[in-house]
Amino acid sequence: MAKLIEEFENKVLSRKEVVIDMEFTGATPSAEEVTKRVSQAFKVEPDVVAVRTISTHFGEPKVTVAANIYSSKEMRQKMEPEKKAKEKPAKPEAPAEKPAKEKPEEKAEKKPVKEEKAE
Repeated sequence: MAKLIEEFENKVLSRKEVVIDMEFTGATPSAEEVTKRVSQAFKVEPDVVAVRTISTHFGEPKVTVAANIYSSKEMRQKMEPEKKAKEKPAKPEAPAEKPAKEKPEEKAEKKPVKEEKAE
């Protein structure tokens, strides 16, 4: 069930900005699930809905969602940046063998110490 909290018609950007409270069961819903539910509540295609935030309520199965509903798919693509796909980190290659560090050559040669004879 979705309860509309706030609605603002932004004609300059050709979108409707909404804030909705939603109840859920189980885990917190993903952005994709929320997009579907918002599109069903406002009877629009999921392609024109852009979810901005999903905030959970501590101890309650409830989220507050801020979303933008655009007039067309083209306007949404123009105004909303596409999210980059997360790349899986590459497996680290076997570490290359490091050459053993050479000891620096001694700069000063050892000179023999003259022994003095004790009389």
